[in-house]
Amino acid sequence: MAGPRGARRALIDGLRSVWRFRPLEEFLVTITRGRRFGTMVTKLPPNHYQYPRDTNSIAIRDGIRYSLDLSDLVDWYIYFGFWEEARVAFYAKVRAGDTVFDVGANVGDVTLHMAQLVGARGAVHSFEPDPANFRRLRQNASMNQFTNVFLNQNGLGDAPGAFNLSTVDEGNRGMNRILAGPGGSGRAMTSEQDSADCHFDVVATHTSHLYPAEGFRAPDIALGRDLRLKRSNR
Repeated sequence: MAGPRGARRALIDGLRSVWRFRPLEEFLVTITRGRRFGTMVTKLPPNHYQYPRDTNSIAIRDGIRYSLDLSDLVDWYIYFGFWEEARVAFYAKVRAGDTVFDVGANVGDVTLHMAQLVGARGAVHSFEPDPANFRRLRQNASMNQFTNVFLNQNGLGDAPGAFNLSTVDEGNRGMNRILAGPGGSGRAMTSEQDSADCHFDVVATHTSHLYPAEGFRAPDIALGRDLRLKRSNR
């Protein structure tokens, strides 16, 4: 039997579910956008797990067009337009003409914001090994007019190889992990780091939940160092 805490959560989730009625949800978005996550108003929306799988919605946030699945935590966060200090501070480091690497790009929120900030003279190189995430990253990139985004369907590390990609939570694919050895619930993926060809002066980097696999260092890109990498247009 569920305890008092579980019963309270079920009651609150029941009240939140009222906002799933489309006109109410659209109104709710107008008051959650730009609000710091964790404040009272950001606790009003239904949680992502209250939406059925593949609850898709087209949304425009900060001038960027997205296809979002509200049953996924990352997409849900984008849809309701929550604000966080760390993200704003990170974006403030970026200037027009910069080259940026987004390591663990997920569905492209950081990638597309960076594309706006660096402009036509800059470039954004995005890395996402998960096939489902990459499909949605490519879809979101194609829905916008950026010509400075370069997508890479692989991970990024200090050595090439094939690794197990573990899906920790189907409702939050941003939590996917690359694991060493035969363990994990995911598929064998390829993580590449090429040398030569061209040199980038890295001015800003973004890494999503960086957990290096056993026996591998965190990639130099995550430390903000210079990186030699083959240019990819995949």
